[in-house]
Formats: sequence, structure tokens, C-alpha cells
Amino acid sequence: MLHGRPALLASAGVTRPGDMFGQVLPWLLVFLGIVVVGAIVVAIIRRRVWGRDGGAPDAGFTLHDLRSLHASGQISTEEFERAKSAMIAQVGGDTSENAAGEAEQSAPDA
Repeated sequence: MLHGRPALLASAGVTRPGDMFGQVLPWLLVFLGIVVVGAIVVAIIRRRVWGRDGGAPDAGFTLHDLRSLHASGQISTEEFERAKSAMIAQVGGDTSENAAGEAEQSAPDA
């Protein structure tokens, strides 16, 4: 059984283990090149699909934007306070003071 192995290598045209490495090396380099090109293609596709920030969702309308609108006079102080309270409540920062203030604002005058 051991005698069959050298004959098998000789019939394959490989006489030394170093020769086998020389035959496999180009294919390993081709495979490595395919992997690198594939990784680059995946990165480009992800960047186009998810955007440059890595997929972080857009914050949309922020409290800073709201303050800017109020400072420029595009919204009144009452609109600013209502929108600010709604934003804070939506984020989960609804404190008892904010809830009481909203209840007073939303209660109709009798």
C-alpha cells in the first residue's frame, strides 16, 4: 500500500512536494483574488444600499431643527413648546412635569 503512493505521485507528474506547491500556488492566488474582488463588490453594494453612514437610520426631525425653526420665526413659541413636548414624549422622556404641563395645555378652558 505504501508503494502505491509514490507511483501515484509519479503518474501525476509530481516528483517532489515542492513541485506540488508550485502547481497549487497560482490557483491559490486566483482564489485569493476572487475573494478580494468579491469583498470590494459587496462593500460597494452595501454602501449604495445603506448609505455612507453604515446603515444608521436618518434621525429625521431633531430638536435642534425645531429650535432653529423657532429662532428663525417660522414657528411660534406655542408651536415650539407643543412640538418639543411631543418629541420628548415620543423618545420616552415623558416626566411627570411634562405630562402635567401637557394636560394643562390640552384641557379646554371652561
